[in-house]
Amino acid sequence: LTPIKKAADTLSAYGEKAKSKELYKVYMDRLVTANTKAEELNNIALGFYKEGNLELAETVYDIYIDRIKGELTSKERLVSDLINIARQFAYKDQGQKDPFYAEKIFKKIEEIGGKNSFDEELIYLRGFNLEKIKDYPHAQEIYTDLIKLYPESIHAQELNFKIGIIQTYVLRDIEKGKVYFEKLSQRETASPRVTSSLYQLGLINQWLGDFVKAKDYYNRLIEKLAHSTTLSANPELAEGSGSASLQIRALADERLKEIDGQKPIEYNLKMF
Repeated sequence: LTPIKKAADTLSAYGEKAKSKELYKVYMDRLVTANTKAEELNNIALGFYKEGNLELAETVYDIYIDRIKGELTSKERLVSDLINIARQFAYKDQGQKDPFYAEKIFKKIEEIGGKNSFDEELIYLRGFNLEKIKDYPHAQEIYTDLIKLYPESIHAQELNFKIGIIQTYVLRDIEKGKVYFEKLSQRETASPRVTSSLYQLGLINQWLGDFVKAKDYYNRLIEKLAHSTTLSANPELAEGSGSASLQIRALADERLKEIDGQKPIEYNLKMF
């Protein structure tokens, strides 16, 4: 098998993609008919992954998964292997990734081991991966499950805000979206998610034409930021300080000027 792969690699390096693909197919077919051991298949797939040849890595991983499903008697071991593969391909800012393939593996994990196979961080990774492939409704379902299972999660503020955004702007359910923004707006801290939620509530009410409510949310945002700066000795309460708080304060000021001047909301915001 090694000469076949070397020939395919060489053709690929010289840009002969069609010819290299033909040889890689021969290589894959031989892997199957040669009854290659599962461990060796795993190593081959990992090698393709490290080379950046994700298409071939995924093909070999599929062969590997079919093989271990028949060989492994332990469901836990099978799920563990699938989790490792999903983590490899899940979205990340740097490194090799294929979030669509990762979600395919996440589905297999759920089919074989059920939802109990996912711990807090794996649920978050799956939701984030879905968000990055713009499957927002499914991401919202995963994020909602995470919050129900882990209400004190370190991701709680982030996820409540994201669910609010998805409900409001993707699923077009303003009332459900507002519930999540309201929940965050009640927190004492002036964290970016809290102040952004107050801004969203102001924006929604301004768009709906309820200017009294809109002004109230914008003013609460400004007061919360002002309060946090007076308590800067407390890191938690000073969380909203910095460029993010200056930006959100500037946006709130702009919206208040529109309302006080009886001007329409900025055109791009209105359309969004």
